[in-house]
Amino acid sequence: MRTAEGESHLHVGIDRTSKFALAPLVDQAVTATARAFLDALVAAVPYRVEIVLTGSGIPFADLRAMP
Repeated sequence: MRTAEGESHLHVGIDRTSKFALAPLVDQAVTATARAFLDALVAAVPYRVEIVLTGSGIPFADLRAMP
C-alpha cells in the first residue's frame, strides 16, 4: 500500500468470535514484523489464542523456525 511516507504493508488479524481486529501498518513485510504483529495480537486479547490462520505470505511462512 502506498502512503505519503512511501510503501507500507498491512498485517490484519480478526477474531472470528468477538470480531476484534488488529491491523497495523508496517514498513516491511518480513518475518520479524509478522512475529511482532502476532505477539501484539496475543497480548491484546484477554484469552488464549490457540489457532492462527495465515495467508501464504513469506513473512508468516518462516515463523515455525523462530523460538
